[in-house]
Amino acid sequence: MSTILKLTVTSPVQSPTEPVTLSEVREALGIPDADTSRDTLLQAYLPAAREVAEACQQRDLVAKQWTLYLSHFHGEARQWGIGFYCSPTGDITLRDNTTSIETFRYRKSDGDYVTMVAGTDYEFDAALGILTPTSNGTWPTAQLWPSSAIEIQFTVTPPAISSRLKRGILALISLWDANQVPAELGASAVQNYPFMLSLLEIGRREIV
Repeated sequence: MSTILKLTVTSPVQSPTEPVTLSEVREALGIPDADTSRDTLLQAYLPAAREVAEACQQRDLVAKQWTLYLSHFHGEARQWGIGFYCSPTGDITLRDNTTSIETFRYRKSDGDYVTMVAGTDYEFDAALGILTPTSNGTWPTAQLWPSSAIEIQFTVTPPAISSRLKRGILALISLWDANQVPAELGASAVQNYPFMLSLLEIGRREIV
């Protein structure tokens, strides 16, 4: 099954609120708030460290809108990265903490799009983050467009992160700033880096 998962193109571009603030980074690094000379570098650390944390957690840590493209409703079970899973039984599992479905449509072989209606054509289980056919129903069996025929736009709204996870992000930024990890690994950095990553794995989402 061909699949593509990417951030939805929006205008303006999606700009999530980072879970760690610039002031918190300054405090962790011992930089006075009045000293803004390094703000450009510190701001760059914020999304970079959060993305490492997301990889460790296997879930989004900031609100995002995603677009998922599938070529078929049925097929071989296949998992994509930290996100979705489409099972041969029909369930489409989205990313952890998916809170809403903005668009669910498919393109027939003649090029026409058909919009799926919640409650009529599909059900969204927010607790599990899955899409299923309605009770006693099935996914459409129409001949589909050859590629990326199914389009699903959905929003992820994660809960507030724990203080331990925030501490892990700040520790990672501190390590980067002191040792230029991973570009220049000193002996102390080699010893500490796995520990910092282990902090970021606390409460990670396990994919089953």
